[in-house]
Amino acid sequence: AAGAVLEPGTVAGKGVDVTFLGNLVDCYVGLPDDTRLRVQASADALLEVGQSVVVRFDPDAVTVFAA
Repeated sequence: AAGAVLEPGTVAGKGVDVTFLGNLVDCYVGLPDDTRLRVQASADALLEVGQSVVVRFDPDAVTVFAA
């Protein structure tokens, strides 16, 4: 919901590109500050472009690459 307080380790955004790859769904999530996250989800995830999502991650399992 708009204005909801998110738990630590979560970010809210919208799906901007979704590609079904057979065994997984490759999705780019756009954040309010125009940052884009690449997310890979299980093949049964029902993700659509424009859909509001919350991404939860384990800070110890994140890989960040320089732009």
